[in-house]
Amino acid sequence: MRLFRLQLYLYLRLRSRQTLRVMSGVGIARCVVIVVLAMALLVVVAKADKPWVAPVASAVLLLFYNNERRDRRFLAVNLKHVKSLFACEYVLACLPFIVAEVLAGRGLGACAIVLVSAVVPSFSVVKIGACVIPLPFFYKGGVEYFRLFRRYGFLYLLMLSAAVMGAVYGNWRVAVVSLMAWSIVQFTAVASAPPLCYLVHYQDFASCHRHLALQAVCNVGLVSAPLLAIAIMAGAPLGGIAFSLSAAVGGMLCFYNVGMVRLLLPNGFALAVCVFLVLVPLFACACLFQVLLCVFVVMDLGMALSAKSKFKRIWN
Repeated sequence: MRLFRLQLYLYLRLRSRQTLRVMSGVGIARCVVIVVLAMALLVVVAKADKPWVAPVASAVLLLFYNNERRDRRFLAVNLKHVKSLFACEYVLACLPFIVAEVLAGRGLGACAIVLVSAVVPSFSVVKIGACVIPLPFFYKGGVEYFRLFRRYGFLYLLMLSAAVMGAVYGNWRVAVVSLMAWSIVQFTAVASAPPLCYLVHYQDFASCHRHLALQAVCNVGLVSAPLLAIAIMAGAPLGGIAFSLSAAVGGMLCFYNVGMVRLLLPNGFALAVCVFLVLVPLFACACLFQVLLCVFVVMDLGMALSAKSKFKRIWN
């Protein structure tokens, strides 16, 4: 028992030092924001009408942390009674929930949290393998867009769900806003400056241009079509349909523009400044004033000619 108390003391001291090191690396401002959000979450859970909210929330957090921790094998080799050590740690981690339950007069919920904290260390680790989502309708050469959609596709599904809910209540603007938001998100697919060896994979500039143009038309057009259709079916007026069409076309033109700009600018910072201070505001204005789409067309032609002239020596 004395050995266990010593191990627990040393372990908690190590954890406290790790926490202070992480907080110093994160910074005071971000730590304050995290603490405020954690306190707000605690207040919401404590004031919930349902008595099971706090035990379930603490159980989900503990299960996730217990499943993702990477020091289990190391501690099992070097320490005794590892499960008891984890149980004490989990009880201390859930202490705010326990105190909130006690102050709310829900002693049964506090006991349930303590019981869950003692049982969770006995659970085995569940390994979830990565599943590659097939995307058969996208342009086969658009590897960059494949990677973007597999990483941020859940955002598109959320926007699509929000657009459907807005259409159910007769609000077509939700679909249009979702279309604009996703158009900005998908710029990140080609928003990284590639090395020069990236261009060697293409036979000439025409093949590079065709590859990017097909991504813009096929992939961007494919994901924009459902949101555009939802806006039309939700009863958008003629002005709303024009706005939606300009957002879809502007998304394609701006996607191509970003793909060309990254070949001309020297680093990622300059590219980010150009995208967020020039292209995104121009895209928003083009949705309101469709004549500005001609500016995008002129910019795309200018960027294409500049890139062809700059990298002519690579394909000669």
